[in-house]
Amino acid sequence: MRDSGEIECWGWEAVRQHIPPGEFQSVSAARFHPKFFSIASYTIETYLWLELASSTVCALRVTGEPVCWNAEGVLPDAAPGGTYVAVDTGSGGFACGVQDTGAIACWETVPRPPRDDIGPWFLDVPAGSYVAVRAGGSDACGLRDSGEVVCWQRGGGVDVHPGPYRTLGVTWNMGCGVKRSGELACWGFSPRVSDETLDYYASVVPPRAYDLLEMGGYVEGAALCTLRESGELACWSDEWSGPSAPPGSYQAVSVANSHACALRQSGEVVCWQLGRAQARLDLEFIGQPAR
Repeated sequence: MRDSGEIECWGWEAVRQHIPPGEFQSVSAARFHPKFFSIASYTIETYLWLELASSTVCALRVTGEPVCWNAEGVLPDAAPGGTYVAVDTGSGGFACGVQDTGAIACWETVPRPPRDDIGPWFLDVPAGSYVAVRAGGSDACGLRDSGEVVCWQRGGGVDVHPGPYRTLGVTWNMGCGVKRSGELACWGFSPRVSDETLDYYASVVPPRAYDLLEMGGYVEGAALCTLRESGELACWSDEWSGPSAPPGSYQAVSVANSHACALRQSGEVVCWQLGRAQARLDLEFIGQPAR
């Protein structure tokens, strides 16, 4: 998203477009970027917030109204009414947002046939006031002002390490949070995530006062990136050893399945393949930036 509030989209594979030139104020990475080009005409508005998932984009208008779209077009009246201050798009066909009242509301972004035996699990948000929300694949977590993290998924709640936390991240099968003490703690949403994987991140990520934690799915595990107020960026995964990120000073980062994108202090966006330090997605640019 540019400083003007205008959204730019780029992708790879069939479209093979790389990062448009210019300065940006936020960035979000997802798996299937090419799908967004067919609906680029819907993005000529001014927005405050942008989040991408596998096949859906959700943005927050300056009025506090969320708007979501996919390859078929804008999703009409997708979000419950209210004024929102943040929105997060999950990779499991849903999105959640924090309203100005502190309540979390979630909604469907990929319509599914109704079932009599089970309803949309993500609608069962635990009551209370929140300051942040993260949507995953089949799970979601909210951060209360007290620093407590509350997670829910299909089948009920999730056991989370005691906090208090300052920031958190969620991906398909696991979630992690940075405690106010600087310690990283992770928890699983699925038996596929072993205790060894959870313990790995707690052991390799140095305890520091991280201001941002972003996570994405990576093969059977996950990748996570941390960002400090100083602009220092580092990324880890159980698929490679040691932190991996291009050098520089950053103000934001977003993690997808096999790549990440970060926003430099200068406003430049840089993307790289996870596990390949300093490797940019140097794809041939075709045509003009999406409008």
